[in-house]
Amino acid sequence: MGAINVLACYVSLLLMDRCGRRTLIMWSSAGMFFSCVLIVLSLLGYFEKTVALVAVALYLTFFELGLGPIPVSSASYVHEMTIVSMKHRLTAIYLLISRSSLQRCLTANMSQLQ
Repeated sequence: MGAINVLACYVSLLLMDRCGRRTLIMWSSAGMFFSCVLIVLSLLGYFEKTVALVAVALYLTFFELGLGPIPVSSASYVHEMTIVSMKHRLTAIYLLISRSSLQRCLTANMSQLQ
């Protein structure tokens, strides 16, 4: 998962100027939605258990292509630097809390699937 995270973030940096931020955010949102649908359907038993793992990897990839790095990197264009630094701190705290809670939830669900 860490390699997917780093690779997708690098690809996002390359595509940001070519495709535009708005396009990347829209593709990222659509991909994350599709991944969530796959996760739910596989956990309900419509697909195999490995589809849930692939869908989580897809979710992470789509997140890092748009909604992960773009709002953080675009903040300096919109706000003053003092607000941007406070926003970065709050975003880091939010991501830390949400990722750890998502990891606990997935770990609990994966133990039930096995």
